[in-house]
Amino acid sequence: MTSVSFLLDHMVDRYHRLGLRDEDFAASDATISKYQAGNLDRLADYLLALPSEKDNRFSMRYIMLDLAHNYPDTRPKPMPECNAVGCALGHAPSAGIPYESDDFWHTMGQRELGIEVDVSDGVRIHGLLWNYCFKGAWHEYDNTPGGAGKRIKEFLIMAEKHGRITE
Repeated sequence: MTSVSFLLDHMVDRYHRLGLRDEDFAASDATISKYQAGNLDRLADYLLALPSEKDNRFSMRYIMLDLAHNYPDTRPKPMPECNAVGCALGHAPSAGIPYESDDFWHTMGQRELGIEVDVSDGVRIHGLLWNYCFKGAWHEYDNTPGGAGKRIKEFLIMAEKHGRITE
């Protein structure tokens, strides 16, 4: 039996090889609001402005973690200029994406960016936006802020093209 995580990583591999395609949106119910699209665009611009080479402050594998690789913090907050690593979602507060003091990463990502979250049996983050733009498996292919920013921009172009940005 194939595990779900293997299938999702397989999806990231396919996205890496083929890019985001019309069929991906046709097979998905991915929809975001104009507000969330604006936040995604702001995050993408922020990530694209960061140094694109691999460094210790960006990792698609971890939301936020100190350089000693201690366990990630579960609450959003702006990242310090140094001594922290983080994924695209982990950089959201530093990009100016709103968060509340009692937020967890998945609640902020769902509300502010439109990331699909299912909490019926634990926390399961899923969906086209997550898999194409934020999934940790991207660290194997493109572990740079510029790559994450480009994927978010591509997602926004496709979402608009397919009428998936709502009022």
